Amino acid sequence: MSNASGYKIFPSCQRESSKDGRLVYEATYIIQDDQGLRGEPITVAGQFESAEEALAAAQAAGEKLLSQMH
Repeated sequence: MSNASGYKIFPSCQRESSKDGRLVYEATYIIQDDQGLRGEPITVAGQFESAEEALAAAQAAGEKLLSQMH
């Protein structure tokens, strides 16, 4: 997803086991600047029940970070 500043957010998620043995998702995102350089993956706090929920959380966290930068 792009925003007005030319930066892009790349959300992703990975399935893992929680401490109680359930399958949950960990959300991460990468920010790409307006010159195409990508940063390191940033992990979103918490565990999520579905991939959709994890991706939405990663997108929201990335947008929040960008809004604080500009």
